[in-house]
Amino acid sequence: MTDIIPPDPNDPERILVFGGPGAGKSRCGLTIAEATPNSTMYVLDNDFAWTRMNSRLKLPNLDITQIFPDDWEPATQALKSINNQADKQDWLNVDGMTSAWSACQNSYCVRNYGMDMEVYFAKKKKEGGDGFEGNSDYQIINPMWNKFLRLILEFPGHVIMTSEMEPLNPKERDPIIKEMFGPVGSKPRGQKRVPHLPHTTLMLNKGRVGRRITTIKDREREEWQNEEFSNFAVDYLQATANWRKERNG
Repeated sequence: MTDIIPPDPNDPERILVFGGPGAGKSRCGLTIAEATPNSTMYVLDNDFAWTRMNSRLKLPNLDITQIFPDDWEPATQALKSINNQADKQDWLNVDGMTSAWSACQNSYCVRNYGMDMEVYFAKKKKEGGDGFEGNSDYQIINPMWNKFLRLILEFPGHVIMTSEMEPLNPKERDPIIKEMFGPVGSKPRGQKRVPHLPHTTLMLNKGRVGRRITTIKDREREEWQNEEFSNFAVDYLQATANWRKERNG
């Protein structure tokens, strides 16, 4: 059985891929699981797509936890359970971070205001307001979110996260976000600090013919400049991140 292994087993990957619908975000993780049969990929699946995607390959090393997009507590509990059983050669796949941020805010809204976030926002708009009360609400929401991020950071192995994409706000005030995403005009949709979490951030686009990668940031590796790819494990992990094949058994 052939596996691919990292150049340094003590230096795990921490990757964020973001893009629009059909850009291949979830499939990146699937190709990694296919290329690393001796590792377990733990998937937090909040759009219930992974069982369908794996129906043809039937990969035995996938451990899929299906989480409804608005379920916050089950997501954090799943991460705690995963961290207790994973090893350093394993992968955590949070698919995706955009829904997790929405679930975090919705959980707070239900707990504090007794209603779902969309109902609360509609009520606020009717009253002439606009969303959460800046400092007072986010003083609680952000610590809730940071505990989730800490669980990701505590995972003993490699991490890949996905995020939806949105246009960069022309009035963006964070200088780091402006520097990172200004050249491409788009950024990951969700909590604004997420782009600081990964070592590697890649933007995916679906073109007329195939899918393309643009490097936003990486760890002293060759950068992709809107270039076509077909298999993330082969084209990125092996060709760019220097993972190598190893035959076992």
